[in-house]
Amino acid sequence: MGLVWGLPAETARFVRSWARHAPGVRMLLLVPTKEDVRQKAHLERQFGAEIIHVHLSHYKSAGGELERFELYKRLLSGDLGNLWPERRPPRDAWVTITDVRDVVVQDDPFARARELWPSKVVFGAEDARLTVGTCPFNAAWISYLFGQAGLDRMRDAPVSCSGVTIGAIDPLLKYLAAMSELAAQVVAQTGGYGNVRRGSDQGIHNCLVHGHCGTAPPKTFDAETDGAFSPNSGHRCVVHTMAWVPWSEVRIDAFGRVRTAGGTFPAILHQFDRHIALKNMIDASYPIVVGKE
Repeated sequence: MGLVWGLPAETARFVRSWARHAPGVRMLLLVPTKEDVRQKAHLERQFGAEIIHVHLSHYKSAGGELERFELYKRLLSGDLGNLWPERRPPRDAWVTITDVRDVVVQDDPFARARELWPSKVVFGAEDARLTVGTCPFNAAWISYLFGQAGLDRMRDAPVSCSGVTIGAIDPLLKYLAAMSELAAQVVAQTGGYGNVRRGSDQGIHNCLVHGHCGTAPPKTFDAETDGAFSPNSGHRCVVHTMAWVPWSEVRIDAFGRVRTAGGTFPAILHQFDRHIALKNMIDASYPIVVGKE
């Protein structure tokens, strides 16, 4: 499940990678009502993606980055009524909520995630050489949201990316409820959605998944009980977040598949476009068809 606007070529690349490598997976594209859905209709016809028009009050903004968690929660819990009739997933379903622009899959991620972390919601850890305190972006987001004390609590924690989350539906709904609750607190503290800084979703996410939400953490989600991390390398790597991975460590095998430096074959590639040579290779695997995108 991914929220998309604009960028029809990137959306097509995302959808086609799922159709190629995980054809049995149900793909849901949530398209804001201000978007021209006809741009993406061929993805439904050709590759089986389901397009759902949704309303975002804060379209294409940092506020929209936060608003999407409440939208995901309401969709998966069936609270949006006739917007999503007969589509609520069964209680034993597994779901991925994901960015679209910079994500492709190389394999079906659900089988491995279910085996490694049954009954958990799984978060992607970024490059292990970085921590919240040593990453300039994450440090800035955390200190903006939770002050110096909040940054000090999380300084040595590994960075987790909010862009790809996969898990069993019950703990995933707990996570989404907690994200929505914290997002509402941030919006109230900053004086409205228009004042929210971009990247706040990442700051809130790291606060939540590391269990450092201050004196009044949400009661719906327990990071230790409900969550797990997919490391960014090693045999347990399912989600490979590539922005901080040096190009010298990117491995491409004889079949054109990306592997980690240790040889692991991750199912999901995120932020691959930070390496232009890799982006060009992946784009060549999913060429744009003129008049279709």
